[in-house]
Amino acid sequence: RKSHSRHFDAFAAEPTEMAPRYGGGTLRCHAFGAPDVAILAFAPGVSARVFQLALRTCEGVVLRCYGSGTAPEQRELAEGLKVAADRRIPVVAVSQCPEGGMALGTYAAGSILRDGGVIDGRDMTVEAAFTKLLFALSVSEDPDRQRDLLVSALCGEFTPER
Repeated sequence: RKSHSRHFDAFAAEPTEMAPRYGGGTLRCHAFGAPDVAILAFAPGVSARVFQLALRTCEGVVLRCYGSGTAPEQRELAEGLKVAADRRIPVVAVSQCPEGGMALGTYAAGSILRDGGVIDGRDMTVEAAFTKLLFALSVSEDPDRQRDLLVSALCGEFTPER
């Protein structure tokens, strides 16, 4: 992740107990397409219409949520998530906080996401979630397979459940 705006050595890896690694077999390269994927951050005062538009038109969306997975309780957001679910596009939620990760359903304020079929991005960085979403959309057109890829640890991109 980019850690400094002006330093030459401006990238830093997230500290982790487990180094990312490929789990075996022959490494296969996949051609990435150019799917329309949006990264949207919740912030006080941001219109839910922005989220609705992305959920109606994009092929996938990464939502940057408050804390451990809370979002504004807005009718328009719920309607947008319903449209995304009906279109069967993957929507992944990650935390705006650098530590702690997601836990959809921990708080009532996160129920709009859980009930909307949003995928819990756990402790993935926004960059990891975006890249993983591009990968899932590029290797499969099947929404169920895409979801399976997004909830499975492929190379240490999120902390395994304990």
